[in-house]
Amino acid sequence: MSTGKPDRGFTIVEVLMFLAVTGVLMTVAMLTIGGSRQKAEFSASVRDFNSSIQGIISEVKTGYFPNKANPVKCRVNGSSLEMTGFFSAAEQGAHPDCVFLGKVLYFNLTAASPRNSVSVITVAGKAFVGGEPPATYSASTPVPVAGTVAGTVYASIDLTETLNLTNGLLITKVISSAAPTTPSAFGIFNSLATTAGGSLSADIVTIPGSSRVDLLATTLVNIKNISTINEPTRNPIIAICLQHGIGGTGAVVIIGFKDRTAYSDLYIANFDTALKNAMGQTASC
Repeated sequence: MSTGKPDRGFTIVEVLMFLAVTGVLMTVAMLTIGGSRQKAEFSASVRDFNSSIQGIISEVKTGYFPNKANPVKCRVNGSSLEMTGFFSAAEQGAHPDCVFLGKVLYFNLTAASPRNSVSVITVAGKAFVGGEPPATYSASTPVPVAGTVAGTVYASIDLTETLNLTNGLLITKVISSAAPTTPSAFGIFNSLATTAGGSLSADIVTIPGSSRVDLLATTLVNIKNISTINEPTRNPIIAICLQHGIGGTGAVVIIGFKDRTAYSDLYIANFDTALKNAMGQTASC
């Protein structure tokens, strides 16, 4: 039954209030969705980076040069080791003069801004010294298989790889428990000995003389100088500080040594606590 009264519409004030509330809700929803996406991307990126570090450790333990289709050829010339190119056909590991010693991770932190890539430098060493396998890294005469850099010929070939970080992930700092404490580089080398099971293990090694501001050329010189200056410190703890964008969410990858080989662990939640537990209470990213 009709009352005879016309239907009342919305006033302008009510419409404006509705639009304002809707806009706020949409903004909150978009921020929530965007934040969740960024967290998911960050988590995926840091896990990919940690997996890459684990892959490098595994490659060193396996003991093969990269580029398996073209095995590396090298020779001892007097007291030096020379990388002379590729065998046209040969099994990996069939190198009478040299061995795959390991890889050096170089972090270009010369500028104040963080970096989103890592140079992974292959290092070769002598297979024998005086008819016996070398007992130390300095005796193995390490050579970076890095071609020519800044006018210096390290090898006739370059096996350097680039590890790119994704989704805005940045490296802000590298910390070592042994000097140098803020290096630009560190190595994952085979241990020059086999484990009880007969397989190679991987050591973490310092690069003597390394500092945060080193250029790539300086790092390569430091690698080669291992044979004449200082034996690297074996198995310090290494922490790689990561963040999503400038001032974004943080994480840390900690590389340590247990069960006779190197390993890497990733910490996202409470990464500051994990860093202090591993490196000491004064450590910070």
